[in-house]
Amino acid sequence: YIIIIMPKISVIIPVYKVEKYIARCAESLFSQTLDDIEYIFIDDCTPDNSIEVLNAVLEKYPHRKDSVRIMRMQENSRQAAVRKYGMQIATGDYIIHCDSDDWVDVDLYEKMYSEAISAKADVVFCPIVDEYATHSSKRKLRDYPQTGKELVEKWYSTNIGMFLWNKLVKRTIFTNHEILPFDGINLWEDNGLMFRAFYYADRISSIKTSAYHYNQANPNTITS
Repeated sequence: YIIIIMPKISVIIPVYKVEKYIARCAESLFSQTLDDIEYIFIDDCTPDNSIEVLNAVLEKYPHRKDSVRIMRMQENSRQAAVRKYGMQIATGDYIIHCDSDDWVDVDLYEKMYSEAISAKADVVFCPIVDEYATHSSKRKLRDYPQTGKELVEKWYSTNIGMFLWNKLVKRTIFTNHEILPFDGINLWEDNGLMFRAFYYADRISSIKTSAYHYNQANPNTITS
């Protein structure tokens, strides 16, 4: 018998015009204290040296090389298509996204995964720190319902952000219900994805300490 062990987490990282930022992002990912992570970097035909920078960083982390996949889109396809492709090829028990101009605390994914297992959670939130050119600002943690259906019903009153990058989601939530990003919707594509995922999420949990660092100083983001 051949026993195939799936990674604990797949991290999906779109890459486009981030040569100034991707080294910090990659270092934070490759330095994770969780051992069994699949990293899926997707080159959306970036016109700069982002992939060269990424490969240079990877050389410093030889133990991660077998866990890293650097894929390339056939043409510049934008956020929805890139995220969709990453989700289709991900093999981890849980999926999370990371934007390549942001970064994460080095123990973030270990803490989120441990919480998912101990709480038997389908979705685990983490705190967000907004990173500006001159200062940082940690967002206040909101209270939120314990089940996904409750969260969907009460979303207008709780106003929980649907960001993909601060939520670890059990992969079977996506695969069992054929949930993928809507084609062609590249701004707030996370809303369309996470609303459907929450509908099927039986249990939601969170961690309070380690955080995702959201780069507010990049002028090339789609929100900018």
